[in-house]
Amino acid sequence: ACARKSLEILKREPQRVQALRDISSYMREGLKAKGVNLIESETPIIPIIIGPADLANKISKELEKEGILVSAIRPPSVPKDMSRLRLTVIATHTKEEIEYTAQKIIEIWNNSR
Repeated sequence: ACARKSLEILKREPQRVQALRDISSYMREGLKAKGVNLIESETPIIPIIIGPADLANKISKELEKEGILVSAIRPPSVPKDMSRLRLTVIATHTKEEIEYTAQKIIEIWNNSR
């Protein structure tokens, strides 16, 4: 029933899907412009390659201290030295929230290397 209702809403309000695409693209482009190593995708899930598992964990924990929840994905889920952050964008994120998050990711990444 929930899935059916969700599909009804999306059919009735297609701007929701476009808002999600727009804000996801805004985040992705902002991170790429700052040299962040992303895995290319068109989804609201943005994988950021970090490398070592301990570094991905450290950055994830530092982001959490800033109020940003980003999962660290580590082996065995991904190959060794291909650990990443799994950033998920939602349609209701504002550009200000996206900019703040991108700034914090870059700042913490630079201070962690």
